[in-house]
Amino acid sequence: MRESGTSNVQLDCRLGVDEKEVRRLLDPHYASKLLRIAQAVALLGKRLVIGLDAA
Repeated sequence: MRESGTSNVQLDCRLGVDEKEVRRLLDPHYASKLLRIAQAVALLGKRLVIGLDAA
């Protein structure tokens, strides 16, 4: 969001959710749904990639 200069209010409008939900997405202690995080990231022009690596 910093990189693109997008505010919480701008992102909530684009996601179609309340600004409180955007704040929750940014809170590492809140259990946000992965689908919503991926949607927000996509709106910011990025792609969420999750991987596993053998230890």
